[in-house]
Amino acid sequence: MNQLEFIDISRDRTRPPGGGQVIGGLWVYNTYAQSVQQVAYTFSKTDEHIRHLIDQGAFPNVRDLSSDTAKKACYVITRDDVLAYMDYTKIAAFKR
Repeated sequence: MNQLEFIDISRDRTRPPGGGQVIGGLWVYNTYAQSVQQVAYTFSKTDEHIRHLIDQGAFPNVRDLSSDTAKKACYVITRDDVLAYMDYTKIAAFKR
């Protein structure tokens, strides 16, 4: 017997390329390092909102991969930070 997975129909969008899974009704990428755009997709927020969260320290292990002359930061956020933020904010009822 197949088990059904819950998907929030209010977020009726095509799943993005790349592997991932639904955790607590949110799509989370399987990759260890995620871009701002991937995290924004997970939380249904804008890139700027995620950058604001980074500035506020919501993702403690974030890395900036941009060059010294870049106009905009190129952040990489770990999957563990995304899951910890989900748990912290109670966005998903996910328990490890």
